[in-house]
Amino acid sequence: MFMKILLVLVIIGFAALLYFALKQQGEMIADGVIMKRKSDFPHYAEEFTLRTPDPQTVTEKVKAFDYSKTRTEMKGSTSNQVYKFAGTPDWTAQLYRKSEENGMSVYRFEFTHWKTSNGQPKGDLYMNMLETYLEKMFVELDENTEVRTEKLSVKTKHKIF
Repeated sequence: MFMKILLVLVIIGFAALLYFALKQQGEMIADGVIMKRKSDFPHYAEEFTLRTPDPQTVTEKVKAFDYSKTRTEMKGSTSNQVYKFAGTPDWTAQLYRKSEENGMSVYRFEFTHWKTSNGQPKGDLYMNMLETYLEKMFVELDENTEVRTEKLSVKTKHKIF
């Protein structure tokens, strides 16, 4: 009898945790902090094509974000437009200007490394927050920004023990 009561309490506890997690996620989506994404979103790079912005403006916008919210560190280079992000110690990403011609620039954002736990990327909430911020940033720079996604070639390591 005691085991049945304990089992019911454990199930109720998990249900409550799931409810509050989904509620919090819904609020973050509604507030525009994150976007609803597929669980394999780190496997895709995003390319943003927009009217060529002033490089200094891009640098200022990238640096203006409060990375502490995403538990991320950012290192960047104004001159060659390469920005590296470290969601220490679980993941890394990069944003860089890929090309510029005919008054249009292409910036590419991709996750370069991430650890997983039970098949899910560790820190995926913070990864989503960063990617959402960058998407909004490019749309703010040019409301006609085109976004293209590209599947990355991902190698996985499987641990036996």
